[in-house]
Amino acid sequence: NQLSFDSTLGTLLPSYPSSEARDQVKVHHLLTMTSGIPDLFRVPEFWTGIAAIKTPKDFWKYFATSPLQFPPGTQWAYSNSNFLLLGAIIEKQTGRAFTSVVEEQVFLPLGLTNTGYEVNSSRKPALGYTRTPGAGGPSDSARWVPAWEEPKPGEDFVVGSPMGGGYSTVEDLAKFAEALIGNRLLGREMTDRVLSGYIDAEYGGRDGYGFETRHINGVKMDGHRGALAGSSNQVEFYPDLGYVLVVLGNTDSGTEDIAGHVRSLLTSSTPTKLSR
Repeated sequence: NQLSFDSTLGTLLPSYPSSEARDQVKVHHLLTMTSGIPDLFRVPEFWTGIAAIKTPKDFWKYFATSPLQFPPGTQWAYSNSNFLLLGAIIEKQTGRAFTSVVEEQVFLPLGLTNTGYEVNSSRKPALGYTRTPGAGGPSDSARWVPAWEEPKPGEDFVVGSPMGGGYSTVEDLAKFAEALIGNRLLGREMTDRVLSGYIDAEYGGRDGYGFETRHINGVKMDGHRGALAGSSNQVEFYPDLGYVLVVLGNTDSGTEDIAGHVRSLLTSSTPTKLSR
């Protein structure tokens, strides 16, 4: 099937269980978090059954039969399920695993040698620490504990998926952001489309295609942020100024405070544009 931003979910993934979503949800809705498809992270059964997930499609049972939360395109609601389905569309179109497509199309061309989904045993990522062990468990503000156990040899649990689970470094994420705003990852027209805000979001900006967009004191900012037990991150770039900001942490929170401080410095007055 030909792929476009207006393609429906049913055209691209005819086996998707919900006929309501098949008929109404488009690729544009998935990219902008306006599909109305529930977030599997908000389903308690997902967290109790996560160890049994072996393939990307195993995630579907936690959200794919649920009714839409609102008519597609009318509201914004962050849902990891959207990007699981975008990854499934890529796999259906290419006949290959999502992770291998991203490695070939993004990581290798940009020289992101410290970014991937398969952990190199000689250079393991930092272990994350949390004050809230387990999903929704009690929080202990006085004690940090490991957020996860290191994978054992032979385990086939799905770590990397279209909604996350990869690893990277500050340097590689900066390379990615610079390539994107420099039109080296996508053409200028597509880059502009990806970084345009389409709908008001609860973080105070407007969602683009996988990126948050904001204007602060007239300064355009794009990027993405995320947090989970044992990790928090902020990636922000300022296309008109030439700055890229990356803050990574191996705890539940804290990066937003650092990023917020730097953001206030960058947007309080217009800095001199950098050459790179």
